[in-house]
Amino acid sequence: MRSRFLVVALLWAIPGLSLAACPYDLHGTATCATLPRFGRALGDFITFPGLFLGAFAAWVDFWTVAHFVEAYRALPASATDAVTTAVAQAYAHYPYTFIVGLLTTMLSVQLLALGILALQAKRYFEEIFTLGIHLNRRIIELAETE
Repeated sequence: MRSRFLVVALLWAIPGLSLAACPYDLHGTATCATLPRFGRALGDFITFPGLFLGAFAAWVDFWTVAHFVEAYRALPASATDAVTTAVAQAYAHYPYTFIVGLLTTMLSVQLLALGILALQAKRYFEEIFTLGIHLNRRIIELAETE
């Protein structure tokens, strides 16, 4: 339950923090400070660990495949179900490689997906906010000309 709340909170916090970092006045002029854009930073905060974890997962998965190939080559040519036996032997000798590889792969995919969703939500929020500002400016201009 807490993880769902955290995901929803992050998806709503990124556009809000982006707006706080670079607010617009009612006439559509940006008043960005020198502070970094919080929304993008938070999206990168989620995405970059996913990339680093994905690189680590690829390295661990490489060793998982290497252990499988090593066990497969050690089997006699007449072995039945050689692939299943090789996977079983590789898992028996190196179970932590399989477990760590699968868990880090799963976590890196989840972090990347969450980061991409957060950056997408931030971009959509900014586009809709900017569209609203320009529409408001146009309405004010039309009201002043009447």
